[in-house]
Amino acid sequence: MTSLHRRVADLFFPLSDFYSSHDEKLPRIVQIPGESVPPPYRSLLVHEQDMTSTLESYWGTSLHLKILDKQIENASLTRQVVLLTDTDEQPVEFGAIRIQLNRFEDSAREEILACHRPLGNLLLHFKMSFSCLPSAFFSFESDETIQHAFALTEPHTLYGRHTILVNDVEETLAEVVEILPPLQNPMLPE
Repeated sequence: MTSLHRRVADLFFPLSDFYSSHDEKLPRIVQIPGESVPPPYRSLLVHEQDMTSTLESYWGTSLHLKILDKQIENASLTRQVVLLTDTDEQPVEFGAIRIQLNRFEDSAREEILACHRPLGNLLLHFKMSFSCLPSAFFSFESDETIQHAFALTEPHTLYGRHTILVNDVEETLAEVVEILPPLQNPMLPE
């Protein structure tokens, strides 16, 4: 793997691991500064809040997970998911997350392993102190994998972010890639 390819894979990690395990080629990802993310995507991505509450507020409904793939290895759960609205099953985020299970108490770990609720929702439910640290923002042309996840019939330019969630002693709780679907009718002013 070339250094450029590794950098792109790191930007897309842990989603890049699912692509690799299925012998799929990563889309051509372009890292962009937060201020270059266009509205309304900027309001939804360029912040230090958890994406679950941000998206629930934007869509006006709670969210749940659709698991596309998952792996449990070395005290971590890695899952490829689509977040869906509870009201009409609309896909509002596609991505992957690697969760460090050993950073959670038993009751929270059981909920995480059940794979029904997004991690952001569980962190708030269990009143865990955490911070979201976006490390990069990016755009790319959707590929078949992501088009299928969002029920798209053709390629679209999509936007996303790579984020690390840490606890109050700065231990990594999770690393996540969060990608938004096309938003033709913005619901939020920029």
